[in-house]
Amino acid sequence: MPVFMTETDAHQELRRHARDFAREEITPRLGRIERPGAVEAEIVQMMARLGWVGAAVPTKWHGTGLGHLAKTILLEEISLASPAMGAALQAAQLGAATLLHYGSEAQLRDWMPPIVAGECLPTIAVTEEESGGHVLDMRATGRRDGDHWVLTGRKTYIGNSHLTDVIGVVVRTAAPSASAGSRALSAFWVETKRPGVRRVPYRPARVLHGFSFGDLVFEDVRVPAANMIGDEGDGLDVAYAASILAGRPNLAAVALGIHRALLDETVAFTRARQRYGEPLADHPVIRQRIGQIRARLMGARASAYQAVHLLDHARPSDTDLINAKLQAASTVRASADDAMLAHGAAAFRTDRRIGQLAQDALAMDPPAGTADVQRHRLAEDALGTDHRPYSVRLADRVALHPLPAPPADTGSGHAS
Repeated sequence: MPVFMTETDAHQELRRHARDFAREEITPRLGRIERPGAVEAEIVQMMARLGWVGAAVPTKWHGTGLGHLAKTILLEEISLASPAMGAALQAAQLGAATLLHYGSEAQLRDWMPPIVAGECLPTIAVTEEESGGHVLDMRATGRRDGDHWVLTGRKTYIGNSHLTDVIGVVVRTAAPSASAGSRALSAFWVETKRPGVRRVPYRPARVLHGFSFGDLVFEDVRVPAANMIGDEGDGLDVAYAASILAGRPNLAAVALGIHRALLDETVAFTRARQRYGEPLADHPVIRQRIGQIRARLMGARASAYQAVHLLDHARPSDTDLINAKLQAASTVRASADDAMLAHGAAAFRTDRRIGQLAQDALAMDPPAGTADVQRHRLAEDALGTDHRPYSVRLADRVALHPLPAPPADTGSGHAS
């Protein structure tokens, strides 16, 4: 039984606040932010100081308690102005979620207040060059040494890699074997100032200019045993829960912002550009493209908003969140193609934003699992699995408004 959402006055006020911030602080700096090779720090720090990194962290864990729907609204509005700044904010929120889901009382007490205050920027490091989305094949290791663990390895595609203060790192703590299985990985909370943590010089990307997603190397980094997130062997759960409950909806929200920007830019351009004595927007083929962009955006938005609303209300929603990311990332790529075609050759001019938006749209597919991975998870759910959804397991840490238990057969939320 679905729970349909409506935006409250608080949601609408947050949307206005985010729009005002984007208009006053981001838009005037776009030239600087989107300069190739740049890593924007000032705007990220400003957003962090507003408490937005802890937007979906409940107040009992020192967060702002706005919830996942509010976080989606926030990310969508910021990404409409700058996909790079939306990506940076969501990466920090993903880091906070890593600790929220499995952190101990002491860890939450010590770390969440500075995170929410914007004094400490978190992120997560799971992906490796050789293993990609196959998390269990990672090579980075952790070995016990008295009351410390020693971490060694290299992680890649880390959001805010060159700004972050602390990282939720997942490494292998047991040798690969059939008996170890999914319990071979563990997670640790690692400050970047620790000896042995090294940032690899940033290699500029073709997408999301202003956002750093680079590599970090861990060279015999000694971490207190108290910094382990969850128990030994919980690393796969830490990674999967963060990806499903935060990574997927976060990226869906960023994709929505890009999608809206593609639509706005295309509407403005085709209204202004004349062909055969009338605006391009009046030509049937252009109207078809604009209509298709709008239809895709509406569908992706409904999917994303419903999924996070279910999460806020303690409903099983893992598959809804997975599908939301799939729909948002897939449709924004298709709409980028239509937007570029509607612009014609003008799309390739550097004084027009549409080309950069189209490239940023492509960046929505790989993080938190490609479209192929999302479809694989949805197939697993359709075929049946005994996996208990993370949205249920961790409801006491992630839900904003718990509701009575739904009927036994909801048809939703059983994939990992």
